[in-house]
Amino acid sequence: MGGIFSGGVLGTLLLVPLGTGRALLVIAAAVLLLAVVGMVAPSPVKKPVPDSP
Repeated sequence: MGGIFSGGVLGTLLLVPLGTGRALLVIAAAVLLLAVVGMVAPSPVKKPVPDSP
């Protein structure tokens, strides 16, 4: 619930000074950056669970 509210507030703060087009570009750039970081960052090593198939 808090995330939805925060997203609405941050979206409004972006839209008011920048306008719709630039705000969407900023959001798209942030999503692209997070996707690249997720692909490049090493995933944690998972240990096998004992007695699992």
